[in-house]
Order: sequence, then C-alpha cells, then structure tokens
Amino acid sequence: MIQRTARSSPHYGQAFVIFQKREVAEMAVAKLDEVCLMLSNGRPLVGSIASACFPGKQSTFFGHLTINKLRIHMQREMKEAVSTSHCSQPNTLEYDMAMEWCLLQERSDLALRKLRQQQGQELRKLRATLKSK
Repeated sequence: MIQRTARSSPHYGQAFVIFQKREVAEMAVAKLDEVCLMLSNGRPLVGSIASACFPGKQSTFFGHLTINKLRIHMQREMKEAVSTSHCSQPNTLEYDMAMEWCLLQERSDLALRKLRQQQGQELRKLRATLKSK
C-alpha cells in the first residue's frame, strides 16, 4: 500500500503490485481495462503501469557539491557573522509573505475538506443507487 499524504483523498487508495515479467503486468492491466472489477465496498479496481521508485542511499545534502574551499569560506563567514533573529519579524516582507502563505494554505485546506465531503456524499448516493438495483 502507498501511504497517504495530507493531500490524499480518503475515498480511494493506491497500491503497487510487482510482477516477475512485464508481459504479465501488461496482461493484467489489459484485463482490468476490458472488464469492470468491483471491490467488496463497490469501488472499481483500475490499474496502470508505472515504474516504482525505491529509495536507495541518498546524499545527505541535496544539490550540494563538496568543495575544498567551502570550509575556509565557512570559517570566514563565522568570524564575520552578525547576531540576527531566527524568526521573521512583523516589520519585514518575509513576515508578510509568510502570513499570506498561511492564509492561502488555510483556504486550500478548507477547499479540499469541502471537496472531500462533497465526494463522500456523491459516493454514498452512488452506493445507495447501486445497492437498490
């Protein structure tokens, strides 16, 4: 099973199936495209071919290059460093942008919650009509 994220819909799930041969995987996807396989809860099962991304040994710092002069440069920066606040202050552009971003994030979360509620209601109605047939 693929783990859900904060943006995932609770109304459907995903899983990887690994086949020994590509031909078998293609045959399974073709069969799913031909027929409508329904799960026990009434949801359709669909499939597609995708390459799996398995996490290997990744570098500690993404996009950083190791340079010998970097250590000398860092020592010079440490000597010239000025004490500053680690949090954004209310009188800065950074603070205004962060507050705007938080507002947009809340709006986005609210819209997603409403969309998921609407999808849930539509799914319940659809299940009720399918059960009555």
